[in-house]
Amino acid sequence: MDHLCLRIADIGPARLAAWLRENGIDPGEPAMRYGAQGKGPSIYVADPEGNVVELKPPIG
Repeated sequence: MDHLCLRIADIGPARLAAWLRENGIDPGEPAMRYGAQGKGPSIYVADPEGNVVELKPPIG
């Protein structure tokens, strides 16, 4: 598996990155990515076991 994608509430990439940092998680750079629901912003993070998790709000 390359990564797991989770749909999250749309709180904005800056606010999400700040929340992740406050909770000890190093966020990747926000980027526009194409996925099952179309193209939209997302952030990649790693879980404690090193698995890649994509955090993506609803598109449109």
